[in-house]
Amino acid sequence: MQIRYRFDKVYGLAGFVFGIFLITLGCITVFRSWSGIILITIGALLAFSVSSNVIDVKHYRICFAFELLGFIRIGNWMYIPPDMELLLTDVRKPCIVKCASKRVVDVSDAQYLIILIDTKRKKQYLICKTKTKEKAEEEIARLSDLLDICIKYGGNAKNDK
Repeated sequence: MQIRYRFDKVYGLAGFVFGIFLITLGCITVFRSWSGIILITIGALLAFSVSSNVIDVKHYRICFAFELLGFIRIGNWMYIPPDMELLLTDVRKPCIVKCASKRVVDVSDAQYLIILIDTKRKKQYLICKTKTKEKAEEEIARLSDLLDICIKYGGNAKNDK
């Protein structure tokens, strides 16, 4: 069984919008010239490339990859030893919003990250991103059960078995 998590667009929102623009321009141009096919290809690469990871539960390994065009996976597989731990952290993304009344409002968007860390706590690998804490706790419990690895809670490691 494989579990797949997709993260962000590789080129961000600007790359996505510019890619859609190039695809549209290529669709218009393809009837007049063969250069439209090149524009469509470049636009699709910009718009639909994402970063992701795939967890192979049966073989205890994880693949950190870039998916070109959304389905061509380029990445490497790494074995997950049983002494690694899962860590749940929250990250707040602050942003400033200007209202119509010219007031500045600070808004923070919370994201919860599930991170795979080794025992020396030197290497960290992002596994999953969620917007709610409940969903993150469900995912970390599910991953701990499937991969048979510990969950790191604050300063103490605790196994959910």
